[in-house]
Amino acid sequence: MAERESILQLYTYLESMTRDIEDFFVVDLLLENSTPIKVRGILQKNEERRTHDYKLTWDAYINKHVFPEDRDMLRQKTNLEYVKQSLCKSNEHTLRFRIIDEGNIKNLQVIYARLMGDNPNLIGFGFRCIDDIIRSEQEQKAKLNQAYSIVEKSLQEIALLNKQLTEN
Repeated sequence: MAERESILQLYTYLESMTRDIEDFFVVDLLLENSTPIKVRGILQKNEERRTHDYKLTWDAYINKHVFPEDRDMLRQKTNLEYVKQSLCKSNEHTLRFRIIDEGNIKNLQVIYARLMGDNPNLIGFGFRCIDDIIRSEQEQKAKLNQAYSIVEKSLQEIALLNKQLTEN
């Protein structure tokens, strides 16, 4: 009974911690494998989880889904040695890349982090769609560019007025 409660608590914890994450995996750094914990927004039951070779899984995913111009960067930055070095310097290792999904380009973010607990060789990573974030950033950039243009035009007008006043 206590074990069942513990499992339910773990699932509740994972559900809340990965709310914005579509897919979440645990990676064993020693064995270099990954196990899906959450797939397409659904927590996987223990019997549904299949452990896979980390590098082979990433290579297949990159070749099948990732936008061609992002593939080399993603291969480099998902390399386990690169990820380990990054996680030694920071609590997170975050990347952005694009995929082609049913003919549409989507912007994704993958976030790696060390997992809490006794095993330092376990890390987690998850994917989330960031199209809304990218769109918002682009809108903010456009607004800033527009404001910059207005300020620049105003400064030119002030300079012209100053020149006219000093000439008179």
